[in-house]
Amino acid sequence: MAHFLEHMVFMGSEKYPQENDFDAYISKRGGFTNASTDCEHTTFYFDIQEKHLLSTLDRFAQFFIKPLMKKEAITREREAIESEFQLALPNDENRKEQLFSSFAQTGHPASKFVWGNLVTLRDNVHDDKLYEELHKFRERHYSAHRMRLAVQARLPLDTLEKYVTMCFADVPNNGLPPSNFIEFKGGVSFDTPAFRKIYKVKPFKDVSQVCA
Repeated sequence: MAHFLEHMVFMGSEKYPQENDFDAYISKRGGFTNASTDCEHTTFYFDIQEKHLLSTLDRFAQFFIKPLMKKEAITREREAIESEFQLALPNDENRKEQLFSSFAQTGHPASKFVWGNLVTLRDNVHDDKLYEELHKFRERHYSAHRMRLAVQARLPLDTLEKYVTMCFADVPNNGLPPSNFIEFKGGVSFDTPAFRKIYKVKPFKDVSQVCA
């Protein structure tokens, strides 16, 4: 869900409702933007000419203030997720990580499928339920007290502080504690029969590795 949400916040906001407005704004001004999601964090980043920094920060902040995340955009963006998944399939590092995940105990967070594809985002869930869970996930996890922001420019520190305050003051803060994984503390995550075997994996690339 985190990876899917990463994609959906790019699909317009109440203030800037055009889909992919942020990407288009950055591109037209010679900048660059991207995002990535791993098991515990989602990272958004961009670079832009200094003269466009304030307007870009304002657009960026809307990802977290009032993203639209319209139901009709779900269909298009899960196709994008599927494309990324297909591109990742022949990557040996990704295949190794997924193999390791399959060794974890059932129900453990490490056993989850982290990419997302059409099976998980279309075939195994109704659109209405996906839409509902997507918004719940954002409200739960996209909270100011759980975020970190770094802004680098040659401008005076007071100016940068002013920019950040202007743009990000309205990011919601739900004050909720982080998810509780106490049930997994002290346990053996990979105490499974599958973990006690030797696997020989044929790589896509002509590379041999020993993992311990």
